[in-house]
Amino acid sequence: MIMDKEKRQQIILVIIIPVFFLGLIYMHSRQASAPGVPGSNEEMLKPDAGIDAIPMPDEGMDFSYTPGGENPFINLLQTHLASLNKKAPGENASLPMPPLLVEGMIWNTDNPQAIINGKVLNSGDIIDGVRIVNIEKQGITIDFNGEHVLIERKK
Repeated sequence: MIMDKEKRQQIILVIIIPVFFLGLIYMHSRQASAPGVPGSNEEMLKPDAGIDAIPMPDEGMDFSYTPGGENPFINLLQTHLASLNKKAPGENASLPMPPLLVEGMIWNTDNPQAIINGKVLNSGDIIDGVRIVNIEKQGITIDFNGEHVLIERKK
């Protein structure tokens, strides 16, 4: 039985294309588990170097559970990190407010907007770690470190 050239090419393609893709999948799976390859399984199982930078909790921190006491499901690491972030009385450890350049405002609409640092933003949006609370004629009210600050519009 003699096949014409076009039929032979179709059969070859039907066989070669799946084999090619299976080979790619196989090579990718071998690379992902290879030692020293970024993104490989070995890389994902390495301990996080940043965890050593967190100071150990004070010995006075209670890790035990007593019935009727605090919630036993509270995240102890989160509690410890929160205690590290607490300020001592009179200590001002807050970060400085990022520079916010208000380039324009539209406040007399259902959807007030402002152009800050070249970005068009709405109430509730966050820019450089600062949340926009309100956009009005007087200026833009932001939430910075839990305090509302009014950035007055330029006249």
